[in-house]
Amino acid sequence: MEIGKIGIIHLSDIHIVEDKNANVIFGRIDKIIESLQNRLLGIDQVFLIISGDVAFSGKSEQYELAKEFIKELKEKLQDYCKKDIFIIGVPGNHDCDFSSHQKTRDLILDGLESQGFRDLDQDIVTQCCLPQENYFKFQDSIYFQGSKIILSNQLLTIAEYKIKDVSIVFNCFNKDWTSRIK
Repeated sequence: MEIGKIGIIHLSDIHIVEDKNANVIFGRIDKIIESLQNRLLGIDQVFLIISGDVAFSGKSEQYELAKEFIKELKEKLQDYCKKDIFIIGVPGNHDCDFSSHQKTRDLILDGLESQGFRDLDQDIVTQCCLPQENYFKFQDSIYFQGSKIILSNQLLTIAEYKIKDVSIVFNCFNKDWTSRIK
């Protein structure tokens, strides 16, 4: 069965800060739409993929503005192409809030690195992912809607989208769970 044409729009390194006026990306929404317009004609399904660094420093206020940006972009894309827009993402190193939990986490990471990441368990992963707590809340509110989640944990989300009789599967790896501030 043919699924038709899919379109993938890829954004990265948006780096939203708390002051909306300081975020140049908001002023570029219309330019993004303009650059995609003719390319979206004849597309049967559109995926918006955001591959890291949505926020500048992982603060919840930054994610509130990021939601506003993504929702506005999604609405304008839908208005133009008359298709659902599925949003998929993974965190980047700027999606970590390093303002707390650092000493304990650094000790854990030092130990993991010295042992070649052996004996990794869920408690260790949970501690190491604490700086991404705000990101995960953001992710739950905006990404992967309309998908069947095959697997979801702090290191990997596998999302399946059904288009006609075909499955499109995205494996979204959290490569920045061990990021450090320096």
